[in-house]
Amino acid sequence: MKTPITKLSAAAAIAIGSLTLTGCSVNIPDFGISDIQAGVEDLQNLAEGATSFSAEDLMYAQMMIPHHEQAVEMAELAVTRTANPKVLAIAEKIKSAQAPEIAVMAAWLGGKASELHSGHGMEMMGMLTGAEMKALKAAVDDKFDQLFVKGMIAHHEGAIAMTQGILNSENPIVKKFGEKVVKDQTAEIEELKQILG
Repeated sequence: MKTPITKLSAAAAIAIGSLTLTGCSVNIPDFGISDIQAGVEDLQNLAEGATSFSAEDLMYAQMMIPHHEQAVEMAELAVTRTANPKVLAIAEKIKSAQAPEIAVMAAWLGGKASELHSGHGMEMMGMLTGAEMKALKAAVDDKFDQLFVKGMIAHHEGAIAMTQGILNSENPIVKKFGEKVVKDQTAEIEELKQILG
């Protein structure tokens, strides 16, 4: 079943501060304008140009927004917990890529998430548990680097697995977005593995 959604520009998508979904509230992180602008051009066509999304497309966005939010939260921890230039660089890359992607997916939802069933059962693959996030927040220097890199590899692998479900989407915008996520995160996994040595 297709669900209509108002066409939004990338600028409008980025301006969205929060969306209230079925049974939960999804907040777009508070990023500096430079963080957002870094990804706008590449994502311009992914936030606009389509008029309808399937339930599967919207379910993906509903689940991937909090998945991306955790990756950004992990990346933001690096600034105060490590001086490793390679870790800091990949953390900044992850934040800069996923911040605008969150805004794009929020634009797709456009308040239509209420039409989805909250018990859709899509597994949040690769997400760190509460205990794992607590350990990451408590770690510094080499210990942080190890936990961050290993945790982010698993996180990215989970995102790629979840994204397989939209690679055959009938919506070309969603399909292109999925292809971008897989391409970017596959490359970042390789960078993360190199940091591990």
